[in-house]
Amino acid sequence: MKVYARNTPDDLPEQSYNSYGTDFKIDDPRYSFSRRLGSLLAPQWLTKEVNVFIHGLIKWELARAHGKDEEHDLGSTTLPLSLLEWRRVANGLADLWNWWGEGVHLRIQPKYLGKRISGWVEPYANDLVHWAMPQDLPKGEVPTAPRTISIDSHLGDGLFKLCTLVHHYLAIPPGNIGKWESFDNSESDLRSAVRRYQSLDKLNGAWVVRFAPSGPNGQYFMNYISRINAAGWHPDFVFPVGSFLRSIDLRDVYLPVIAFARCDLEGVCLEGTRIEGSMFAGSNLKLCNWRNSMCIGVDFDGCEMHNSITEGMHVSKCSFEKTTPNKVVSKIQK
Repeated sequence: MKVYARNTPDDLPEQSYNSYGTDFKIDDPRYSFSRRLGSLLAPQWLTKEVNVFIHGLIKWELARAHGKDEEHDLGSTTLPLSLLEWRRVANGLADLWNWWGEGVHLRIQPKYLGKRISGWVEPYANDLVHWAMPQDLPKGEVPTAPRTISIDSHLGDGLFKLCTLVHHYLAIPPGNIGKWESFDNSESDLRSAVRRYQSLDKLNGAWVVRFAPSGPNGQYFMNYISRINAAGWHPDFVFPVGSFLRSIDLRDVYLPVIAFARCDLEGVCLEGTRIEGSMFAGSNLKLCNWRNSMCIGVDFDGCEMHNSITEGMHVSKCSFEKTTPNKVVSKIQK
């Protein structure tokens, strides 16, 4: 990610809607970025230990960018990125989430001779299947190739985690508490720079970009969750159980029967969201915006909902056993 940031211009535009399903050009920095991350994320799930390490590393790197990290006497550290360079990373990751969402790696791509199509290039996912296969087997033993659907699931899971971590700690310095506010952002000067899978809200009075995993359609995230779970098993049972989801924007998203149990959803925007039969049991729901959301048959048992915005939140047949604080629960149930 740091190599990508240092070799990418600030004005790299998002791919247009006319390029739907088309891979990045070879001279586009996102082409090599997608290949590098693809080779690292697609072969297998990120284990819990690796997730903890990546989380801590990104948190530390962003603390340095915000000027919050103390210098250490022992050893030496790598050169940090500036906040501007981390914004390039966030934009690049949002573009790769769009690339994954469109299934570009699963599609054959045209090969041109001049302006004419001279042939077709096999999907990048096929390359990742070969890359993920066992390389050292006893003589005569034939390896079992992984399914492309597993490759797709692993890649989506890994990209989602990176998008969430980078966008959150870029917006809110590690150790700080941020209070998101929803405003009409149509007049903001930053609006034109926001990607398809990003949104713009005010944080402590300033315009800040956040990760919006459902992008331009409120049903996309539901489909993406299904794709990640299509591999058949997941280290945390199912995605997104136990995930770090702080500060993501799920405004106006449809969330039917999603397992958000034990998730860290602090500061998430759920304004106008319709949630049916989903489970948030044991999750951190502090500082969430539930304004005008509709929750039907949702399990909120054991959640923390301190300082959440609940005006206009409609609930039906929901469970709030051991949910805190009581005054928020009472306000919701009135």
